[in-house]
Amino acid sequence: MRLSTHALRASYRTASGLFLLLALVGTAASPKAQAALDLPITFEEDINYEIRDFEGTATTLVADPTDGANMVAQTVRGAGAATFAGTVVADVTGLATPVPFTADATTMSMRVWSPRAGVPVRLKIEQTAGGAFSETETLTTVAMQWETLVFDFAAPAAGSPPVNPAEAYNKLVAFFDFGRADSPMAETFYWDDITFGGESTSGGDDIALPISFEEDINYELQDFGGTEQSVIITDPTDATNRVVQTTRPATAECFAGTTVADANGFTERIPFTEDEQRMSVRVWSPEAGALVLFKVEEVGNPGLNAETYTYTTVAGGWETMVFDFADPKPNTNPIQVGGNYNKASIFFDFQCDNVPASTLPAATRTYYWDDVAFGVEMGGGTDSPLIITGVFDGPLPGGIPKAIEFYVTEDIADLSLYGFGSANNGEDTDGIEFQFSGSASAGDYLYAASETTGFTQFFGFAPTFDAGGAAGINGDDAIELFYAPGGATVGGEGEVIDVFGDILVDGSGQPWEYLDGWAYRTDETGPDGSSFVIGNWTFSGVDANDDDTAQGTATNPWPIGTYSDGTIVEGNDPVVSFETPEITWNEGGGFATVKVRIDFDGGVPTGLPVSVTIGYTGGSASMDDVTMPTPMTLTFSGNTDGEILSATLTAVGNDGDEPNETALFGLTVTDGVATVGDPSVFTFSIVDTDPFEFYTIADARALGAGEYVSIRATVTRTEGAFTYIQDATGALTIRQTSGGFFDGVADGSIHPGSFIRVTGELSEFASLLQINDSDLDSYAVGGDQPIPAAQVVTLAELAANGEAYEAELVTVQEVTIGAGDNNGGIFTERTTYAITDASDATGAVSLRVPNAADTTVDGEDVPPRADVTAVVGQFNFDDPTTGYQLLVIEAEDIEALPAVASETRPDGSVVSLTVANPLRGMATVRFSAGTSSEVSVALYDMLGRRVATLVDGPVSGAQTVSLDATSLSSGVYVLRMQTEDVALTETVTVVR
Repeated sequence: MRLSTHALRASYRTASGLFLLLALVGTAASPKAQAALDLPITFEEDINYEIRDFEGTATTLVADPTDGANMVAQTVRGAGAATFAGTVVADVTGLATPVPFTADATTMSMRVWSPRAGVPVRLKIEQTAGGAFSETETLTTVAMQWETLVFDFAAPAAGSPPVNPAEAYNKLVAFFDFGRADSPMAETFYWDDITFGGESTSGGDDIALPISFEEDINYELQDFGGTEQSVIITDPTDATNRVVQTTRPATAECFAGTTVADANGFTERIPFTEDEQRMSVRVWSPEAGALVLFKVEEVGNPGLNAETYTYTTVAGGWETMVFDFADPKPNTNPIQVGGNYNKASIFFDFQCDNVPASTLPAATRTYYWDDVAFGVEMGGGTDSPLIITGVFDGPLPGGIPKAIEFYVTEDIADLSLYGFGSANNGEDTDGIEFQFSGSASAGDYLYAASETTGFTQFFGFAPTFDAGGAAGINGDDAIELFYAPGGATVGGEGEVIDVFGDILVDGSGQPWEYLDGWAYRTDETGPDGSSFVIGNWTFSGVDANDDDTAQGTATNPWPIGTYSDGTIVEGNDPVVSFETPEITWNEGGGFATVKVRIDFDGGVPTGLPVSVTIGYTGGSASMDDVTMPTPMTLTFSGNTDGEILSATLTAVGNDGDEPNETALFGLTVTDGVATVGDPSVFTFSIVDTDPFEFYTIADARALGAGEYVSIRATVTRTEGAFTYIQDATGALTIRQTSGGFFDGVADGSIHPGSFIRVTGELSEFASLLQINDSDLDSYAVGGDQPIPAAQVVTLAELAANGEAYEAELVTVQEVTIGAGDNNGGIFTERTTYAITDASDATGAVSLRVPNAADTTVDGEDVPPRADVTAVVGQFNFDDPTTGYQLLVIEAEDIEALPAVASETRPDGSVVSLTVANPLRGMATVRFSAGTSSEVSVALYDMLGRRVATLVDGPVSGAQTVSLDATSLSSGVYVLRMQTEDVALTETVTVVR
């Protein structure tokens, strides 16, 4: 056929504007008669569908690649195609019948095969003569499969008018991957069955939080700024899960990102309140330290928006990132509570000017993300990397050791996001009572104990954490494990990710009681979230370890360190490890080299490359003190056994005094197959080089009042105006009633464990050496250090040599607090209490409750007997060697001891009586009558009147009964037990 050609200059209008099109149009010399072109368009008829491509597309009719009996349109969108590249149908004569829209019928459908999910497909209707038009858009939801997309012209694309049923629309235009510029490669799309009306085969399009990407719906994913190929795929780490894969090229714009619910928004606005303005996203990042920005806004109203950001902490692994809009960043808007925020965008490796400069070098990186949720999605289950696996109530004097075992199921770079609390006697926890620190590796067992000495004596090793009163559990107490993405600060709240025991029930007499015994988690169970599952635990039974003195000789030992989560470790892979475990370097001392090596099984290289990333995992040094390794990722060729590759670190020279610090780095295999071996942690020790002349506290104390000193030490206790610091040689009191130091105590930046430097003049008040108010010239706060363990001393030792212990943290065991000084059973501020122990009954040392602002003990119950942890104070204007006091700062430092009485009967059996003291509400009385005997157990008031009878009749052996003190008046009572030949009494205090 002979063609005549002419150049056609025409205009084509889209929602984006008016474009001039130049094309060569071929016109047949003898055109074939045209049959009617009308909806539905199936491409099966032998007619001219008047198809015209523009701006980089090429369309032909071909056999369906998935069904050879079906004809479809194939459109190739070329590399470098324009953003508005598309294909026209019914271009010249138009449809024989205009699309029959009505006010209630505004949709069209089209079957589409796309190489990717999340591709925007735009459909336009217009008139062959020009004039009216309308455009709308939706996204593909599956890759390399056919699906039916529905286009609703009552919901037009931005900048387009809605459909007008009065107009005669008789021409169609299809745009695949609309809006994408500079496509790096050509992509092929297939389409068929263009129909008026129709239903989607990809499920409903309602996008509701939380978003798991598991439903077959259109999530309206839209990339911008150079981010490419955001697609929904199978999770590379879990074949049962679907996630979004997003690639950010090195050449992308600083604001490159991806939007979810881009066109139509979420079904409901994000329900921000004054109290909850957080959102969470699970993220897999190839590197730690990547800045991730999260933005929420309103569809069609970009002026209503808010942004915040945080950093990835895990390299090559999943983590839940929490974005707190209550903490708006510079140059961003705060949340407007009640605002219609209904779409969200995520920006990986965000690098624009309104955030700190990225710590990572520019590179093309692929990220995965999932589980977009309002609030914090971090419940129990296999995603929780820390679980409770055991509890122990010890048999040594004082009821020690008291301990909790935790197991790490996956690497944790920052343990400070986790903490625990104990629920004593069914009275719930006080939230987070102890915050973990440091990092942990999968398979680690962590031990939190109420003290160190007894734990070490019984088990033969020191606990991981001395948690003090937080771990002061008895055999009837429950434990909660918390996760708090902003930091598990003591006194704060978090999400309960695991629990042992019923926190609202006193465990005495319950199936889970472990008095003088233990409980241990069954293998491959947990974590259990906030619901205690008793079937996941085994128990020793009450008093199972009552007579034991050590784990190694115990008749029924705690199965410590035996829990298994069922993880199977594969062998025979090459092993990557640090060549040396530690380097010490002066700050500002230039580059230090860290070396990593690879060793192959049997010394035989596999020839397969392996890449590892060196990532910061914790330590006392922050990223202000040390640079990230350069390069962060090392790639072994796989051809040499024992190959060593190097990276460099720099200890930054910071002005001002700091403690010597350490930065810990770990290895993550990011490409290839290998396992991480020992040494798996590299410790970069940084030596502070600032020119301060420091004194030990012992040397400073020897200088005395009037001397000017600089001291570095660790805070042991701090509350209100008083802070107590201690080093290996002694301790000192810091008193500040206002100013920056005082404010630091108030806001928690100075807290127990803070390593601080103080410089100032020493003075004395009532024989107490201190740095007082304006005498403090300067101070600096470094990282956290372990709190020095309280020394166990007696009152006689303090009375004889109190100066050696002044301001130090000590524990005095089995202290009796005089009944006449307990102010009705409640501790009162600014009150001194007479105390005695087995070593001293003279009252030479007293117990002092400071001002209410300087202690948390004010208002707590006074136990007649207790183990007391306190700071040694002094108050005597006349004699500098007397007047020593136990200053009680934290309520948890007073551990009440039960009242216990016992006596041996003539037949050799032991009669005993034990009750909690003081009494509040329901209490448990334990007694043993020895051999069979008539027994009476009753409670009397101080006038000798019997107020409660607990037992009256024949009894033998160990027994437990309940005492209801809820109806009794506050005061002192006597509990009396009488057998045929023995009488025991215990004085107890009832508090309300």
